[in-house]
Formats: sequence, C-alpha cells, structure tokens
Amino acid sequence: NTFIGSSYYGDGVGRMPWDNRYGKLIGDKPHKVKVFGYYTTDWDANIGAYFIFQSGEAWTAWDGTPYGYASGISRYAEPAGSRRGASHWQLDMNYTQNWDVSDYTVKFRADLFNVFNKQTGYNYNPYVTSEEFGQPRDYYNPRRLQLSVTVQF
Repeated sequence: NTFIGSSYYGDGVGRMPWDNRYGKLIGDKPHKVKVFGYYTTDWDANIGAYFIFQSGEAWTAWDGTPYGYASGISRYAEPAGSRRGASHWQLDMNYTQNWDVSDYTVKFRADLFNVFNKQTGYNYNPYVTSEEFGQPRDYYNPRRLQLSVTVQF
C-alpha cells in the first residue's frame, strides 16, 4: 500500500506496517466503465466517441500527533484508504476524414478531449495540520482540441 520507493516505510513509530497501513490502495477504483463507439457518415467520415467513468481515489489523513511526533509525513492517522475522492467521468470525441486528390491521400483528424470540461480533483492533501487538508492538489486535464493533417503519396 505504501512502499513505492519510499524510504519512510518502516522508519519509526507511525510508519510501521501495523500503523494503519492495512486498507485500500490509492489506486483502488472499484467502479470503472469504458464505452467506445463510432459512426460512418454518408460522406465517408468517421465520428467516434469514448466515454469513461471511474470511482474516486482512496486516500488517508496523515498526522504525527497520535504517535507523539510533530511531523505527519507518511504517518497514517486512520486506516489506509479511509476516505474517497470524487468520481470522475469524461467524454472524448474525434472526427476523421480522408480525401483522394490525384495520387495523394489527404487525411484530416480532429480530437476533442474532455468535451464537457469536467475537471475533477485528485491527489488530495493528506496533512491534517494543513489549511488545505482534504483539498485536491491536481485536476484532470481541461477540454483540449487536437488537429492533424497527413498527406500520403
């Protein structure tokens, strides 16, 4: 649950395997749904859609006080994964079109990521003593458009 190259693991009171380390992993997302589909138009273009829904991440409050320390770094104040962040969903869409011009093929593609601009937070601040405790430190990427043109000859 906690050893991912961490030198803190097993490094004193509050960081031992029996100190609230048993529980849900940060990557625990018990619900995940992915749906993909596409439609070919009368003018031979493809319109695609990709939808994803996933549970929020499990996280844990850190506090050194129960262990007699001022530092809360990697000292779990509750069982691992006791809290869960907000779930996230988003829709990505694309459009592709090919044109034959003489001996060339021109390919156009437009990808629109996060169509509804759903910017759910994750990576929650675990420090109980922080004013920003429980606030997300990162957010999923905002809406983004990517265009590309390719010429084959």
